[in-house]
Amino acid sequence: MAVTKLQPVISIIIPVYKVERFLERCLDSILAQTYNDFEIICINDGSPDNCDMILSEYEKNDNRIKVINQINQGPSVARNTGLRLARGDYVYFIDPDDAIQPQTLEIAHFLAKKNQADLVVWQRVYSNGLGKPDRVYNVEKIDAMIIDDPFYHKNKRHKKIGSVVWNKLYTKELLKDIFFIPGIHYEDIPFSFAVIAKRPKTVIIPIPLYLYTKFEESITQQKPTVRIINDYHVVINAIYETYKKNLGIKELKHIKNNLMRSLLSYQFKKCKQADQDQRVVMLQAFAEELRDLDAKGLLTWRGHRIYLYIAYKKLMKTAWLQ
Repeated sequence: MAVTKLQPVISIIIPVYKVERFLERCLDSILAQTYNDFEIICINDGSPDNCDMILSEYEKNDNRIKVINQINQGPSVARNTGLRLARGDYVYFIDPDDAIQPQTLEIAHFLAKKNQADLVVWQRVYSNGLGKPDRVYNVEKIDAMIIDDPFYHKNKRHKKIGSVVWNKLYTKELLKDIFFIPGIHYEDIPFSFAVIAKRPKTVIIPIPLYLYTKFEESITQQKPTVRIINDYHVVINAIYETYKKNLGIKELKHIKNNLMRSLLSYQFKKCKQADQDQRVVMLQAFAEELRDLDAKGLLTWRGHRIYLYIAYKKLMKTAWLQ
């Protein structure tokens, strides 16, 4: 049985809900880390399956694991609970249906300390949820990229920052006053934008340390509904509010010309994929969102494929959607 220090170096936060077939793999991948000065905060978000039994057994066997049981409120509230309880100098979020390579924390912590960085990012590889990671890396020879201002970083293959939270190690100080928006999907996006808005010194690791699992009950695999549009509207408005408080005109231009393209094209794609009844409702909600963004000055032709921009403008003006 591992002995818990009064203050671990890394706090690992796991929101747990309906993942009993993956949970042991996730926890085992953490307990197998070559760097072990951490605590694991598991938030059982009212999971109706056997996750509570699995968590209880792991908690008994390792003092570094702390289980918090709460009624189902979604991953945002679960992660926020974990943030409030975190005692480490660094914070790491992992999803319970995924896993990490054995050296992930060792590599991330080493590069964070070596470069005095507040944010460390690594890459992912898709996994079917089975098997164990076994590749060994020489931490001294990893060709990491050091960025003083990640706001303008362009995602390139093996050098992505992205908007997810599960491929990043944060200093706890960096996350001061930043929390997840409750009750929405895609909560990672405004959270990550709020982090990037602080312009943290960032290390990007160009190797896949995260094993990402696709399965039918995950949010990204769910059928298109109007909630996608409504949640994205909340996400973009949160980013806009962050801009108003922390950034300037130059940054707003960057948001309009770069970030809006992916956020809007994804929603439009989902509208077209929906069943006929859902498609009508989703297009109505999307048109309302477009009009709101246009009023805020966030919708311009720059940064969009021209045919999509024309489609957006047409949708905004369609009479039956008014």
